[in-house]
Amino acid sequence: GAVGREKLIKMGCSKEKVKVVHLGVEVANIPFYLRKKDRNELRLAQVATLTEKKGHETTVKAFVKAIKTCPNMSLSLVGKDPEGIRSSLQKIIRDNGIEDRVEFIDGIDFARLYDFLNGFQVFIHPSRYSESGDSEGGAPIVLLDAQATGMPVLSTTHCDIPNEVINGVTGILVNENDVDGLARGIETFYKMDEEEYQGYCKSARKHVEEEFDAVKCAKE
Repeated sequence: GAVGREKLIKMGCSKEKVKVVHLGVEVANIPFYLRKKDRNELRLAQVATLTEKKGHETTVKAFVKAIKTCPNMSLSLVGKDPEGIRSSLQKIIRDNGIEDRVEFIDGIDFARLYDFLNGFQVFIHPSRYSESGDSEGGAPIVLLDAQATGMPVLSTTHCDIPNEVINGVTGILVNENDVDGLARGIETFYKMDEEEYQGYCKSARKHVEEEFDAVKCAKE
């Protein structure tokens, strides 16, 4: 992606020698689901290993903030917990009395991912730099998987994510660690009517088809 390209150029490589070729997904094998979403409802999901750079703390804090004015919501967090982050997330959830609105799932088989995502309306994934400097490097492929199924994404301007998710078209992007901004993004999708929501869904699929189809990327 563009972030990697700029790093190479800063290291001294000529601009003319660096070409971006996207890492794609097999769009033909990913079903498009016609999701429904009424105004004032939202089912959110994040599928990612519980590590600092995936931004789960930002997700939970933003959800806590948004649910005060957007009560008809749920959040599912799917992923293993190698760094022991889950306990701190559960404390935030308990302290705010929303245990009945958030569920943790250890993981799902990749073969079931697309059908699983069909049960949700927005994919949330606020990636960020960790304290150690760890980052996505490029962008999480799962954002392409979600969009290919017709699912809008709520994420951050971290690394190459703005290449995968078009702000205001296939999803909403906010700054890293911006709890308030992410909460506003949640609220926007929550209050969104069916017509506007379907626009995001169709644009998400089209974007992946046009820019991130593995067959086209391989030819490139």
